[in-house]
Amino acid sequence: MPVLEVQNLYKRYRNGKVANRNINLSMDNSELLLLMGPNGAGKTTLVRQISGLITITSGFIKVCGIDVSKNPKRIKEMIAYKPQTLSGLSELTFYEALLFFGQLRKFEKSLLANRIEEIVNSLKLSKIVDVRVDRLSGGYRQLLAVALALLPETPLIVLDEPSAGLDPEHRYLVWNQIHKLQKKGCSILITSHNLEELESHIDRFAIIVDGEIVKEGYLQEFIEKSSTKRGFSIQVRPLYGKENEVRKIFNQWDFFVENDGQDRWITAKIDTSKNLNLEKCILELSSITKKIEIKSGSLEEYYIEAVQESEKHED
Repeated sequence: MPVLEVQNLYKRYRNGKVANRNINLSMDNSELLLLMGPNGAGKTTLVRQISGLITITSGFIKVCGIDVSKNPKRIKEMIAYKPQTLSGLSELTFYEALLFFGQLRKFEKSLLANRIEEIVNSLKLSKIVDVRVDRLSGGYRQLLAVALALLPETPLIVLDEPSAGLDPEHRYLVWNQIHKLQKKGCSILITSHNLEELESHIDRFAIIVDGEIVKEGYLQEFIEKSSTKRGFSIQVRPLYGKENEVRKIFNQWDFFVENDGQDRWITAKIDTSKNLNLEKCILELSSITKKIEIKSGSLEEYYIEAVQESEKHED
């Protein structure tokens, strides 16, 4: 049984605006799925429908086999939702907010205390547990929103931009907790525009444009297809004064230079349809560069291509 099952989902608001149409989506146990799309594409509407916060016009959503529309109270036990912004907790301290939320979730008292301690320690938040929410910085308010969503360890966790506004250390700690919950069997649905960061974490992705899912797939399959269809990029950082020699080698191998000199890196596209000896090329570059990186087509490139293709079809 899928953890999440969305079939023929359609949403029309009273003003006639259609927010999503004919959406079909599913998630398996312990899966991490990225939902991405342009601003106003319908991502937030969809995740709020899944979380039972917005009604459905037609179609259905099931979480662990339970219909969201028919069993709203039961669904609240199955899903934890982290919105983009946090509100309504301003007079509580960080710890009191976690305690209040845990009590709403009907945690046993001893289990709740242990779980709060685990979350606080794992995210390195002990120094702010007694600080009122309205006095927290934007980054710490974001961490509170994430902590509230991760606290109950529900079968489905929905995170809207979970790492936005976080410093590098806390981004790492948040992802560490997300993957720990995955290993425990939780499924994670994430919306984000930070595709470069997400690419190293997700299992599957879905692209929504104008209320419809236009592309969906497993990340590993995308990487394999992308490497064959789109080729590779080679990114090098030349030794001081060796920039022209790098450009000369790229020209000899007929590489298309995409970026020249930004942060002292030179990037070129490699056409895999051409017969080339990449190993020999790298050997030539190794004596005049500090660092060489080979990259396949990125998720961000694929996303932009999918959105533009969808817009062309609309025209």
